[in-house]
Amino acid sequence: KANKKDAKIRSTNFSGNNQYKTVDFTSDLQKVFENFVTYYRGGTVFPTKKLLEAGDPKQVLIITDSFIGNKEEVGDTIQELRKRHRGNKVTVYAIHPVPDKEYFERAGAEVIHGTNANIFKKSIGKINEVYRI
Repeated sequence: KANKKDAKIRSTNFSGNNQYKTVDFTSDLQKVFENFVTYYRGGTVFPTKKLLEAGDPKQVLIITDSFIGNKEEVGDTIQELRKRHRGNKVTVYAIHPVPDKEYFERAGAEVIHGTNANIFKKSIGKINEVYRI
């Protein structure tokens, strides 16, 4: 929906330390998809500096299996992002239950898990809140 209104998507695929690739803002969904399906085999360390780049407001969707190795750094960055602009929203989506769910919620993120289409409906709803699409 956002893509049809010329909104741009920036994607960062991450794995272990310094294993990430960012596709800068684009409307080319194929580039975004290709970035999302890259597999690194390195763990789950989120590149927090990427989270703070670019303008505000923004909707951030962190997709993971269930574990984030640098949870304190990610939590601090989520708090900073939320304080920086009221409209900034962060959702952590995991395939499995997140052991640190309450920690990330206290930092200001919404945390959900599952494997059905409801995650996308929920994410689109959050994007509508941020960008008034």
